[in-house]
Amino acid sequence: SNNLITGINSNQSANGIYIGIGSNNNALTNITANLNGHAIQISESYNNTLTGLTASDGGGLYIRFSSNNMVTGLTVNSNSEGSGILLESSSDNTIADITTNSNNYGIFIGSGSDNNNLTGITANSNGDSGIYIESGSNNTLSEITTNFNNRQYAIVLAGANNNRLTGITATENRRGIYLSGSSNNSFTEIINSNTEEDGIILESSSNNTFR
Repeated sequence: SNNLITGINSNQSANGIYIGIGSNNNALTNITANLNGHAIQISESYNNTLTGLTASDGGGLYIRFSSNNMVTGLTVNSNSEGSGILLESSSDNTIADITTNSNNYGIFIGSGSDNNNLTGITANSNGDSGIYIESGSNNTLSEITTNFNNRQYAIVLAGANNNRLTGITATENRRGIYLSGSSNNSFTEIINSNTEEDGIILESSSNNTFR
């Protein structure tokens, strides 16, 4: 715990940087990590601060079983097999100023990932979806731009409840916003245009608000 990692270029590894069990209150700044399985993995670790990550042609940021981490200034591109940002069973994290383009998923918030706050999101040209929330609840996402040929959906909520998404611009995607088995979510300030197929799709979902 309480380590400072700064100005590191870490390439062609399983993980560019791995913050593991019980490693808390670390500060990571100005990291470049290309051609890795994951650029940075934070696992069972808390209260870490990551500022300035650039990663391409490999994995992005993977946070698993970890809470109360803060990430700002993240650029992850060209990770064709995985996600720019992946949260797994991780809650109460704050992630801001995110650019995640040409990945399989721009941002994937997985099961058991609740109460996270993501703002300033650009997720374009991803192989599946710009943003995918699976069984996560009470997450807040704001200032979202997800454009240009996300091949399945701009935004997906699957079994996800009580999430709030605001300030959404989604243009020129195959489909727009898709909810499956998801309830009590709110979407406000939406621009959703030039989709190839459906703009908004609701399937087995109720009590959602689109404004």
